[in-house]
Amino acid sequence: MILRVNGVEIASPDRCPEAYARLRRADRVTVTFERRGRPRSHVYALVEGA
Repeated sequence: MILRVNGVEIASPDRCPEAYARLRRADRVTVTFERRGRPRSHVYALVEGA
């Protein structure tokens, strides 16, 4: 389950547009998710044209 995207808590689908708006200006994205009951984070580089 995804918990946060770039610090924006994704508690409901209503928060997705805010997270997306922040991604449009970002050069990387941090996704925090729950795996086996524990929160984990991964950072991904966003490459233009990829």
